[in-house]
Amino acid sequence: NTNLSGGHRFGIRHEHEFSENTSILFEPQINLGTGSYTQTQETETSYYDLISDPYKLSSSKIANSGANKNMSASGRFLLRQRLGIPGRTLTVNANFSFSDNNILGKNYNSTESYVKGGSLMGTPTIVDQQFTNNQKQSRITANATFTEPLGDNFYVDAEYAFTWNKSASNKDTYDLDEKGQYTVFDPSYSNNIINQSTQHDLGVNLLYQSETFRAQLGFSALPTHTYNSTTQYDPKTGSYTPRDYVDDRWNFSPRAMLFGTVGESTEMRIFYRGNSQQPSTSQLAPVPDNTDPMRISFGNPALTPYFTHNVNGSVRISNRQTFFSMNINLGGSMTQNPIVNATWYGSNGARYSMPFNGANTANANFNITINSPIAMSDFSVVNMTRANWSKSSTYVGNVDMSQYSSDPMVDYYGFMDEFIAKHPDLTKASDFITNKTNSLRLMEQLRFVYRADALQIGVSARTNINKTWYSIQENAQNTLTFNNRASVDFDWTWEGPGIQFTADANYDWYNGYDTDQPSQCIINAGIYKTFGSVTLSLTGNDILGQTRNLTVTDSETYHQESVSNSLGRYIILGVTFNFGSMGGRRGGMGMGRGMGGGMPMGGGMMGGRR
Repeated sequence: NTNLSGGHRFGIRHEHEFSENTSILFEPQINLGTGSYTQTQETETSYYDLISDPYKLSSSKIANSGANKNMSASGRFLLRQRLGIPGRTLTVNANFSFSDNNILGKNYNSTESYVKGGSLMGTPTIVDQQFTNNQKQSRITANATFTEPLGDNFYVDAEYAFTWNKSASNKDTYDLDEKGQYTVFDPSYSNNIINQSTQHDLGVNLLYQSETFRAQLGFSALPTHTYNSTTQYDPKTGSYTPRDYVDDRWNFSPRAMLFGTVGESTEMRIFYRGNSQQPSTSQLAPVPDNTDPMRISFGNPALTPYFTHNVNGSVRISNRQTFFSMNINLGGSMTQNPIVNATWYGSNGARYSMPFNGANTANANFNITINSPIAMSDFSVVNMTRANWSKSSTYVGNVDMSQYSSDPMVDYYGFMDEFIAKHPDLTKASDFITNKTNSLRLMEQLRFVYRADALQIGVSARTNINKTWYSIQENAQNTLTFNNRASVDFDWTWEGPGIQFTADANYDWYNGYDTDQPSQCIINAGIYKTFGSVTLSLTGNDILGQTRNLTVTDSETYHQESVSNSLGRYIILGVTFNFGSMGGRRGGMGMGRGMGGGMPMGGGMMGGRR
């Protein structure tokens, strides 16, 4: 895959105070961009079981390309108004965004299917198309908040928010004619989609605020209107048939927040909020994505919005005298009516997927970090523990989809009408195998640090544990994996000549993988010399040339282990100029030591530090 993009961005910021009670902020922005992409791929699918010998089912080749031009505009407007007495305020905030993206692309692929003996089944299926796709999206949000003091540190505020979204996609697809030109219109892969939604958020909150404690309790109602219109060729009628879908619903969201401090050392916070979200245009579009003939997906115009509950909390303890600190964070969410993928398979190994509203999903996370000095010495210890759990469901159809192998759109609307009527509730559908997936990820890291005036040495050890459970294969093997690392780092400043030395080494080893993963040792080192406002540096990254990227993906239907090469060993000679403060701008580029395998290759670096 190759992707290229470029663009220009223009914007202004205007802030004005009419008086000490009234101020506005306006920030508009315009973006102009272009891009292009190419994709080539070869795939072979084989069948394996525990009885017969494996044999090839199919093979495919892909060569896709395209280019696009896009324009977008966005902006923010904020009005702040004090009204008479302290604490009585009115805030109005509005945001808008518009985008227009035009794509010209080519889609070429060929697929060969085989019988069990290895012979080719029929002739190869070839798709050679050119398409244009115009995508427009508009979004306007506005909210107003009025706050009224009630006395004794109590406040009440009323909120109103309005959100309007509209997206439109017009796709025209053409096949080759006898002269080799793309002039034959293909209605099966062309469509016109309009998706529009409107949401109102009406809420009221009671607040209490003192120097050490803040609390908020509120409630909001969210009426939502969704309209989706899809116009596409219907082979039953031989004409273009618009299909409209309308959904009106009310969601109710309580909200709560507690924030408190105990003395100067402890701070606590807990927060809850719910929100409703709409399906995307790509999830609603019924036209199949046939860029990969072995992985075909198509949308579902009958998708409905989903609602998510979020809870987050934290406790922070710090002692300025002893330099001890502890941070605890926990959170979780649950999504009602989530959008999940249902999957079917063909006899040639091709996979077909469509989004549906499925069973509730949930996740939870917890992490704690403790930083403590050891007695009154220059040594300290840092311990970090993290845990993440998630639960989700997907659905695998037990109906052979080979009838759609040549053209998944032969009778899409007929299929949808029959399927939706038969499966109004996907969680109870008999034609699906429901797979419930639970994943648990744990991380433990212990680090010892020695700090002196000019020297810092750190030693640490870390392990990441991943485990996944599948309901359709309760005894699935090799889903318990361990990623382990032992590290040491060194930083010494020689103040006389103004020289700094840095070095770090990381030793990684792995357990539990399907394929044996060799260990690796990654060593980085650097030397820095300062001459007034100029710093010279020489850094060596991955000196032993052993860096590899190992990625593990546990989805609802498979466990994947992927190893990819990285940049590897390289040396950078850098020059940094310190220009001092530049107009009070925040940030800047500072000289730091290279990170193993993570810095882009280049001949040198020039930047400025504040």
